[in-house]
Amino acid sequence: DEVAKVFPYGDITVTAEKGGLDQGHADTGGVTTIAIAAVQVWLDV
Repeated sequence: DEVAKVFPYGDITVTAEKGGLDQGHADTGGVTTIAIAAVQVWLDV
């Protein structure tokens, strides 16, 4: 699955970068949510 390839270790930083967002940390639920939204947009492209 493509999502697993994007962040095989749950690396939200990589996901956020691919989504075009400048989020360097996944310490909070807010950042994680943003990164998840970013990957959803990225997968829709």
